[in-house]
Amino acid sequence: MRHSRLLLFALIALSAWTSCNRRTEPLTGLWEFSSFGKEVDENYVDCFLNLREGKYTIYIPDYFDYGTFRQDAQDPAVFRFTSYRKHKYYGDAFWIRVNEGGSEQKKVTLSLLEQAREYPVSDPAIYDHIVGNVTEFTVLRKAVVQFPGEDPYSFNLNRWRIGPDHEESCREVNFRLINYLRHMYALFNGQLKAESEKSGYPFSPSPILFGANGMASKNIKDVPPYWIHTFYNQEQAAMANDMISAIFDEHMVFPRGTKRYDEMWSKLLDQMITIAKRKDFYCGKADTVTVAAQSHP
Repeated sequence: MRHSRLLLFALIALSAWTSCNRRTEPLTGLWEFSSFGKEVDENYVDCFLNLREGKYTIYIPDYFDYGTFRQDAQDPAVFRFTSYRKHKYYGDAFWIRVNEGGSEQKKVTLSLLEQAREYPVSDPAIYDHIVGNVTEFTVLRKAVVQFPGEDPYSFNLNRWRIGPDHEESCREVNFRLINYLRHMYALFNGQLKAESEKSGYPFSPSPILFGANGMASKNIKDVPPYWIHTFYNQEQAAMANDMISAIFDEHMVFPRGTKRYDEMWSKLLDQMITIAKRKDFYCGKADTVTVAAQSHP
């Protein structure tokens, strides 16, 4: 009888230790949320959660958020997020509970849905889209490619996702475009270094057509709405599109001898960034507004 009790106690202790050990596993890296739509809409953009060194970025089209996160000391299955956004769609903080799962996939519960329903927002259309997406958020999947070096999903390389609260100057639109190009460069360069079997940009709406023979600007009517919505209005989105066309009108050297698409695209993007950063490019010297004066909500 004593041996049976000892065995039972040992099994209970082992079960508790295993459960605790699983739940206290740190949440880190780039993750994608399960959601519907991408198979029926070519302009669909996936949602992501990026976690690194206590900082997070999250993208739920059309909403980008960033801040800090921590694992709850009392309940290790809960991760708490504090937003640094000035204008928010679900308050200053939210949480994610990891219910079960391994290192590559986790079933989760988010507080975002109820908070989004209760929080006043300025754009009902964006709010409805966020709620529609969050309703489907039940699983987090580890992204195929992780980025241990330069992180294309860091806040610094995703400022372009934050829509302005004012009509921007030519220089500010130019800054937004440069930040986007830097994001895409880091993305493809990271895929190249990881020797990923597949090159792509599932979380990033693009005004650029990336093809097997190079790159080209899209007609504004073919640009994904998620890209257009990052600007103050349609006219400023069209201005950014004109800038892209102007870049392609410049002298660019096609990278020959590349063996991968991401290698070719990253080399072309590097040239595009250099052109877009020139003082005499597009805006010229007439616009004296500096990048430092840009206000992000």
